[in-house]
Amino acid sequence: MMIGYAERTITPPLGTELSGFASRSSGCRCVESDLLCRCVSLEASGGLFTIAVLDLLGVPMELSESVRRRVGDDRFVLVATHTHSGPSLSKAPESYINDLVDRIARCIEESRRLSASARYASSSSIAVPYLVYNRRDPQRGAIDPYLRVVALESASSVELLLVQYTCHAVVLGPDNLCVSPDWPGALARELATLSGVPRIAVVNGCCGNINPFTPSTRLEKPYDRRGATFEELRSFARALGGAAYSLLEARWRFREPALERAVIVERRVRLPLRSCAVDLEGLEERARMGDAYARWLLERHRMVERLKEMHGSYVPARVLCIALSRSTALVVLPSEVFVEHQRWIVSRSPFGRTVVVAYAEPYIGYIPTREAYAEGGYEVEYPVSIVEPGAGEELRDAALDALVEAFAAVESLGG
Repeated sequence: MMIGYAERTITPPLGTELSGFASRSSGCRCVESDLLCRCVSLEASGGLFTIAVLDLLGVPMELSESVRRRVGDDRFVLVATHTHSGPSLSKAPESYINDLVDRIARCIEESRRLSASARYASSSSIAVPYLVYNRRDPQRGAIDPYLRVVALESASSVELLLVQYTCHAVVLGPDNLCVSPDWPGALARELATLSGVPRIAVVNGCCGNINPFTPSTRLEKPYDRRGATFEELRSFARALGGAAYSLLEARWRFREPALERAVIVERRVRLPLRSCAVDLEGLEERARMGDAYARWLLERHRMVERLKEMHGSYVPARVLCIALSRSTALVVLPSEVFVEHQRWIVSRSPFGRTVVVAYAEPYIGYIPTREAYAEGGYEVEYPVSIVEPGAGEELRDAALDALVEAFAAVESLGG
């Protein structure tokens, strides 16, 4: 399988408002580390396909459509790492948005100049449960503790590492005013230092209800991320980097021939939008009084109205399965999915090693479980979550269907 890799810096200018926490007091004042767009292109069934991993909170539909117009095809998927220390795209300068589109497109195009041959693929995982907790139920709630590493190798070297962990990128909280890729970027840097592998893409799993556990974490306030330090970020990355490096050192145990061309199966889904009464006058009044959270809720409500104008009562999305070998497949899901859906997919996948990548386009907010809607809480409130109960179950059914089709296609190749 021929592969290509490229990256571009996408750091916003100082003063740009940061996303993820409504309570921040100002725009960004410094840069902890540059934000990157990392593009991985694969020789695949049907032609080249690119995964572009962006150090952003999410990928809104408008951004993905702009990149598609610029690139001229849709043989790619944009995936966010979900950092909460990146730019708020709805408030960023137009010049930055235009530059962002151009940089993503150029990254995709450069990565498609395939530069390496992946003869082997290996995928392995190790449990790192002490770094995460379920913020809806810190004592008993579900997590996915596994750090997963996929290595694509030539005959003589590791050409590319794809690393996945399932955790909100909120080691740094609302009191941080520095641009940062948070733990995904810190992990990529740490693993590059340990391994010497220059091409590393770190992706997030279905962490809609999963937070990082660090020394400043207070489980009695499971949503509060204030007080974290850059040293906590580095420590978090060192723990994950060491675990990932141990998997890399033992990869020969899981190595197998890579497919000559990746097998890609796509499923289109239509996620039903909720229709809920909103006290617009009350929200607007609170926003005028300086309530940042009310302003954010108004933005969310207006996004729903735009989606309904464009698509009616549904929002279109897609689920992808990308098979790399007879045992290893990626599943790519849109938006912010609960961890229970990831565990369900992995446990039923026909592939021996399945890596779920979340936060693909379009970013529309939380996609909880049916049970979570009944339980209530922040993530299921409207317009924090804008899809009807059952949308997550529809996504995971589509994912399993794509996995089954891809597995059959791989089996039919023989060998």
